[in-house]
Amino acid sequence: MSRASRSLICLALVGMALLGLGCVTLGAGQKIAVAVQAGAPEPAVYKNLSKEFTRQTGIDIEWVEIPQEQQHDKLFMELMSGSSAYDAIALDHPWVPEFASAGFLDPLDELIDTERDDFYKTALQIETYNGKIYAIPQYTVIVIMYYRTDLFNKYHLRIPTLDKPLSWDEFLTAARKLTIDENKDGQPEVYGTIVMGKRHPVPALAFVDWANQAGGGVFDEKGKVIINSRESVKALQFLVDMVHKYKVAPPGAAAFDHVDNHTLFMQGKLGMAINWQYAYSLISDKTNSAVVGKFDICLPPKDKISTSTVGAWGLAIPKTAKNKESARKWIKFITSAEQLYRLRKESLGPAVRKSELALLKQDTTLSKDYMHALEVMSAAAAQGTVVPRIPEWPQVQEYIAEAVSDAIARNKTPKQALDLCAQRIAEYLKNKH
Repeated sequence: MSRASRSLICLALVGMALLGLGCVTLGAGQKIAVAVQAGAPEPAVYKNLSKEFTRQTGIDIEWVEIPQEQQHDKLFMELMSGSSAYDAIALDHPWVPEFASAGFLDPLDELIDTERDDFYKTALQIETYNGKIYAIPQYTVIVIMYYRTDLFNKYHLRIPTLDKPLSWDEFLTAARKLTIDENKDGQPEVYGTIVMGKRHPVPALAFVDWANQAGGGVFDEKGKVIINSRESVKALQFLVDMVHKYKVAPPGAAAFDHVDNHTLFMQGKLGMAINWQYAYSLISDKTNSAVVGKFDICLPPKDKISTSTVGAWGLAIPKTAKNKESARKWIKFITSAEQLYRLRKESLGPAVRKSELALLKQDTTLSKDYMHALEVMSAAAAQGTVVPRIPEWPQVQEYIAEAVSDAIARNKTPKQALDLCAQRIAEYLKNKH
């Protein structure tokens, strides 16, 4: 496509965004309060992008930054109290059913009514509860596998491809070969992989991914609890064995989460790691990573299937917001194809909109490495699994996190831990309904 054609596409998209803003009516003197996660890379980018919104509309933005570990509870308590402190809020995907079912959010279907087909189906599914969209996706998140290309080549391991990810057997074989103890002191300089067992949502979802790969999961299609099925128990046993039987993962796994995961991989102490896509930028940072130019990413391992959790952060409007129309204009602006394209250039991840992906593919300034990573992440998102869209999911996830941690710490066998987990989930859901 010619440069002139590309320019026309960009101008058209900008024009669409401006029409969505209703920029003829300026809002000089108005201000909206937007609650975001403190320290996250994406909010830092769209803070900068939103300067253009303020210039075009006269609407200022007050950024309310909330630490990650406090974000859910603080938002929930504020909205439950009827507070009008926020005009727009950033929500992680498991919170949407919970907040929507509590009556905290306005449905936003009309905001994208004419553009719905431009959003990828999974991205909208993640933000939907009982048939209504309660948040507009701003970026999709996906779990992928990171591996050391230099070590895979050195030890003649098969390089995974998009059409043939590693099987569980191949993953274990690679982990054993990549557990390297050169001085034979019993303390490997490199471990094949890492297992996360901290009582935290990320390790809980990591186990659910393995369970889904094995053909298990949390619920079946009818909503029956299957967290203690043979397939799910097999998955948890596999994780426990990698730590204690095969010793291909560092000791102390019961205290590890995603931060330990990316930190150890960046330090060159892991041959493989399975983590969210946020880690790609950290591992690619020449100033802090010891493995720049020595790693690649691929789809998650496969037992019966290859899959991993796909989620999204979306922007929602509380029912109690004071400046809803201005908040709608800002969300329309920041989730336009042009702004999402600009966001994605700064924070790599699967595209949310088809026109956004078209702009990325047309951008000749993007490196081959960037486009390869985009292809892998998009493929992972396409085969990803959405967490159950039930308002009770945060509590269910806590029960799973406890079971995983107990099994990895060997306080219980995988079957004991998951039997108890299944019982607690079933009782909790019965009492809620």
